[in-house]
Amino acid sequence: MLFNEYHQISKNRRQADAARRDHTDVTSPEHFKTTYYKSYDRFPHIVLPKPESIEQSYSNIIIKRESGRNNKKESITLQALSNILYYSCGELSSHALDGRGRRAVSSAGARYPLEVYILTINPNDALSNGLYHYRPDLHVLEYIYEHALTPEEKDSLFIHTWVDACSLAIVMSSLMERNVGKYKERGYRYTLLEAGAMGQALQNASTVENISSCIYGGIYDNTLEELLDVDGVTETIVNTVVLN
Repeated sequence: MLFNEYHQISKNRRQADAARRDHTDVTSPEHFKTTYYKSYDRFPHIVLPKPESIEQSYSNIIIKRESGRNNKKESITLQALSNILYYSCGELSSHALDGRGRRAVSSAGARYPLEVYILTINPNDALSNGLYHYRPDLHVLEYIYEHALTPEEKDSLFIHTWVDACSLAIVMSSLMERNVGKYKERGYRYTLLEAGAMGQALQNASTVENISSCIYGGIYDNTLEELLDVDGVTETIVNTVVLN
């Protein structure tokens, strides 16, 4: 089975990895210590409102969190979307030692391979129809293009019809070389772990905003990657969360 082959190949081997045990190794390539940001500088930028403080207890958020399907509670506002993105995908501060941004979700070696796109599925209070890219360092949305999905397009993107009535899809892609270049086969595992953690963080933040969400695997990958204009190899979709 292919999954077993991958699992075996991506295991750490003590003999092969003995040289990596010293985490203070200063001979690492400089780009391993650099945080990279994908950007769409030529496109309009939407500055998101300043994130608001979370007033709920962590235990209450965990208890309330659930995967919802079209359980609309209130329309998504730009403020709510700002809060959701900041507390799940955002860059919260600069590290005191090297100036690199610390984000809401941990990343192996601070490689941060994930990129975040927002696709409007239906009109909502937060965004005009179209595709957006989130810049965590600036806390802005880059408006890639305007487009309203047709029923036929929704059918080509999502397996289940209930998604057609959702407001937004938050799509996480991975620029694999950021992780695999440093960690080889093991880097693929780290990417998936990070995508799962970000999906959970997105659901928790959505719960705070009283917005129903669902981690969703029923996408047609190739069609959605074509819409994002990524090749599915150097950059490929690894997780999706839909907001109702």
